[in-house]
This record gives sequence, structure tokens and C-alpha cells, in this order.
Amino acid sequence: MKPLPEFYQSNIVLLSIIIGVFGSFVSISLNDRITSSNKKKKNVWMFLASLSMGLTIWSVHFIGMLAFSLPVYVEYEIGLVLLAVLPAAGASGIALYTLHNRKIKPKTMLSAGFLIGLSIVAMHCLGMSAMKMNASISYRPSLILLSVVTATLISYASLYILYVLNKKKETFYRFIASILLGLGIASVHYIGMKAANFSMMGHFPSSGQLFEQPLSLILLILFVVGLLFIFFLTVAIFDQQTATRLAYYDDLTDLPNRRKLQVTVDSYLRERKKPLLLIMMDIDNFMWINETFGFMNGNLLMRALSQRLEQLIPPNGLLSRVEGNKFTILLMETYTEKEAFELTRSWLKKLAAPFVISNYPVTVTASAGISLAPAHGYTFEQLNAAAEKALYFAKTNGKNQLVVYNPAVHDNEKERQIAMSFREALQNNEFYLCYQPKYNVKEKRISCAEVLVRWNSPEFGFVPPSIFIPIAEKNGFITELTEWTLNEACRQMKEWRNKSHPLEKIAVNISAPMFLSHALHQTVTGILRKYRLDGRHLELEITETSIMENLDTAVKVIKRLQADHISIALDDFGTGVSSLTYLKKLPIHSLKIDKSFIDDVHTSPEGKALVEMIIHLAKLFHLHVVAEGVETEEQLQTLISLKCDEIQGYHISKPLQAHELDEFFKAFTAV
Repeated sequence: MKPLPEFYQSNIVLLSIIIGVFGSFVSISLNDRITSSNKKKKNVWMFLASLSMGLTIWSVHFIGMLAFSLPVYVEYEIGLVLLAVLPAAGASGIALYTLHNRKIKPKTMLSAGFLIGLSIVAMHCLGMSAMKMNASISYRPSLILLSVVTATLISYASLYILYVLNKKKETFYRFIASILLGLGIASVHYIGMKAANFSMMGHFPSSGQLFEQPLSLILLILFVVGLLFIFFLTVAIFDQQTATRLAYYDDLTDLPNRRKLQVTVDSYLRERKKPLLLIMMDIDNFMWINETFGFMNGNLLMRALSQRLEQLIPPNGLLSRVEGNKFTILLMETYTEKEAFELTRSWLKKLAAPFVISNYPVTVTASAGISLAPAHGYTFEQLNAAAEKALYFAKTNGKNQLVVYNPAVHDNEKERQIAMSFREALQNNEFYLCYQPKYNVKEKRISCAEVLVRWNSPEFGFVPPSIFIPIAEKNGFITELTEWTLNEACRQMKEWRNKSHPLEKIAVNISAPMFLSHALHQTVTGILRKYRLDGRHLELEITETSIMENLDTAVKVIKRLQADHISIALDDFGTGVSSLTYLKKLPIHSLKIDKSFIDDVHTSPEGKALVEMIIHLAKLFHLHVVAEGVETEEQLQTLISLKCDEIQGYHISKPLQAHELDEFFKAFTAV
């Protein structure tokens, strides 16, 4: 037996590596879709990712075989060539199933890496057996073992980059993992080829004689590489569709959101300038549903409401969920005010039919505001503002009502009445404070609570803070209200400290105008002295908007407060501009993650990754992290696993008055 000389074409070798890297990137991109899909779509993405990985391994091998030549004619058994995809795709599928159905640990990644490595080696062996030639092949076991170890280690390293280092899901890390995996696949192939010894009896043609590769193999390779490009296009199209859906559709109900509604209205009015009807509906007392039946059941009811509304509106109508429990219906037809009123009233009656929650019949009512174009405006903003004013009038005058916008009645009248009632309300003790506990995860206790101001008016009923706070800021009453809040909160805190109450600190929100004023420090320290209360028992919460205009002034104010041991928290982090400059320059103590980020932290991998990134960022700046709006046990456990410091939300406790908080502490048990 004489050994045969082997020849390689370096340009085709390079091509095999490029295809390996490209195919790995496609497979990794498909893998990312698995975690962000529901169960049905998850299986489809897992199949595509497995097939893509198998085709990538297959392509590297057979393109590598195109680069390889012997001084004998070689042909390939096409059946075995096609069959070689199966072990590669099958083992890759098992690896992906292991990754996505177990907790990501080093052991899990090593198992998946071994399976992917095994798929590469199995593909190589089956591919080699497809060669038909007048020569024999023997293998060196040491190099075969090296190829298995190489494949396993490189696959593990790629998975480590993806699942451990790539916390932010950045494309850069995907490229690095793809390059590493692509090089790994190519390395295993060429190590395997080095392990193979080709020999034959007798004489063989001179080394200068070249044998062309079979046309059928070349065409098959082109077909498989084409499939990888199709997979790549599939990922790109899916990403585009996902981005569009996130931008224009509500995640809970799958209805168009406010942005989609605005684009539709403005486009229609700009192109056609025809009449249309805008109806804004708000579900009455929906918070009672959440508090009574839980937020999960509240979400189920919200979906049922949206489905019932979809059945009511005509085919040419557009139903949107613009925020919370507020829906908007757009009808691009001509209606008189009377026709619009009667149509909407008929819908509200049908909407009032009972829903079933936890086997209990529940009846909900809705208030609605109506605006029409062109009578009430020529743009979405004008029509939306008109409908909101009409809706506000309906909500503050008994709810379960329907109001058509009338500028003479609804423009700022309610706002003016509320603004005029502020000081009288303060004198009559209509404002009161509630305290929402914050649960310290590490210490497993509650040592702090946020102070929330409430207003129960004999004239207007319960006025939500979302309504009276902006009016107070606009009308210059916010400073007086904040001073009253600080005074009452510190008085209560001193009373608790005298009783050795377990609550050690209270957090008070400070509005933007007051925070940047020179009087803040004097006001706060004066109140602390009045009640002989140490500054360490007080925390002031500020928002990003309160410091955007004058960062340097904000830094000076915070440093003066810090000198008196008063801590500062940055509230609603992420909802504003969220500039890292603030975290770098502001000497704050803690950072509060806004509820909008917490809502899907336990259901969305992207949402969880974003919260994890914020927590990690805060830790880099040595900040205490508080998560707001925690409503479920799943959210709580997810945040605990992400090493969040404090939890605040209805799952721990709703806002409580002072006497209710005392009772809460008596019954509280650590989670």
C-alpha cells in the first residue's frame, strides 16, 4: 500500500471557513428567537436553528472536500451525502432542546457543547464514508480524539459567550461566538482530514493530474448554501416584523397602540380630509378588579374586553389600546353628534354584559368621550385631546357616562375648579398620606416606605395623583403641597421612632421645580429640626426630568442634603432620557427601576435582560436598586435571582395609611 499525496486549494479552504462563520451566525440568530417566542413558535424556531446548524456543518465539510483533491478520481454517493445532514441537525436539535429546557449552568452548556461537537464529528465521519474511489482510508485515533475534544471545547466557548458574557444581547457578541464556532467547525473538519490516511495498491497517476469534483456535489453544495441565505433572510424579515409589532401594537391585547392610531388618523386626514369619528373609552374602577382578583386575572379580563370590543365595531373601524384600561375606536365615516352618541351608547350597553373571572360573574362599566373631525380638529393630537377632555368630564361626573366634546364646557373647566380648590382642601385636611413598604431582599425585612399623597375631595370625590399633581405643578401649588407632605411625613416618622417602630426611613417625592430651588435644603432641614429627626430617616426621590435642565445645580443641592445624612434616590429610571451622565455625576444613593420594565421581567427574555442590565449598571456605580410595581410572585422571584436590593409593589403591599401600616407590620412575614 502506497500513501497518496493530498492537495488543497487555499481559496476554497477560506470559502469553507467563511461559510462556517456565516452559517453559525444564522444559527445563533435563529437560536435567539427561541427564547422570545411562545411555545408553538418556539418549536418552529428550534427546528430551523437545528437544521441551519446541521446544514452549516454539512456545508463546511463538503466545501472543504471541494478544496481537497487526490491523484485518483473520487466520486460521492449522493444518498449518503444527503443523509449526512441528519446526525448534524439531530444532535444540534438535542443540544438546543437541552439549552432551552434547563437552567443555563456550566454543566448544561458543557452537555450542549459536547452534543454539538459530536454532531460535527458524526457529520464528518458520515461524509467521509460517502467517498467512492480506488483507494482505502485509515484513521489515526489520536487525531480523531483531538477533533472531538476541539469540537466540544469550541462549542462550549461559543455558548459561554452567548449565555454568560452576552447579557445585553449585543450583535457584537453574536459575531464573536459565530466566528469561534465557524472556526471550530472548520478546525474539526481539517483535523479529521489530517487524521485520514489515503493509500492504494500499485501505481497512481502523477501528482500533476487533476480530477474535477462531481457536478452533482457542486450543485448540492450551492443548494445548501442557498438555504442558509434563505434562513438568514427569514431572521432579518422576522426581526423587522418584530420591531414593527413592538412599535405599533400592544403586547397584552395584540391591538394597535397609540402610535399606530396616530399614524392612521394623520395619514387619513392628510390624504383624504374627510370626516371621522374618534371614541375614547376608559373602563371604570379597573383597579378594583386588579386588587380583588389579582393582576393576572385583570390581564385576562383586559383581553376579553378587547375581544368583545373587536366584535362590536364595524370592519372598517380601528380599535386601539392606547394605555392601561383605555381604548380608542376610530371610524372613518361621516357621523352627526347624535348618531355618534347613540352608536357609542349601544356599544357601552353590550360591553356591560357580565364577564366571568375565577368562576364569578363580573360586570364592568365604561366611560367614553367622543370627538369628530373636522368639527373638533384636523390632526390626531387635536382630536385625541378633545376626546380626552370629554372622557375626563364623564369620569369626574359619576362615571359610566358618555360625553361628546364641547369646547365651551370641557376646555380647562375641571382643571380650573381643581386648581381653585387646592388651598381650601389643604386647610380642611382633605389631603392625607399613604405609605407603601419596600421589602429589603437581602435583609428579608421592611425598613423603608415611600410616602404617597392622596386627595379625597367632598366636591370631586377621590382625585387621582395623576390628575391633581400636574395641575398643582402647573398652578404653582406644588411647593406648598410638598412642604405639607414633608412636614406630615416627618411628624409621623418621629412618632414611629418614639415607639421603636421597625420602619427606619421614609421616602418623599420632590417635584422638579422645588428640587432645583434654593429653598429646598432650608425647608427640609427646618422640618427635620422641628421634629428632632435625624436626616438618615429621610430619603428624597427625584426624577430624571427634575435634573435635566440644570445638572450642576442638582449636584450642588444633593451634596448639601448629603451633608445632613439625607439620602437621594433617582425615581422612574429608564422612562426619561436615562443618560449615564446622571449616574456618573450625581452623588445619589439608590436607583428605582420603573414599573414598565418590571411588568414583563418574568415572561420576556428581553425584558429580563434589560432589568438585569440596569441592576448590573447600578451596581457598577455602587447604587442601591429598588424595583417598583412588583405585582406577582414570579416577578418577585425573578428580581431576587437578578440580585435586586429592594422590592416595592402590590405583591408586598398596597399603599397604606399610618394605622394600616402598623397592622401590616404585625402580620408581615418575610418572603
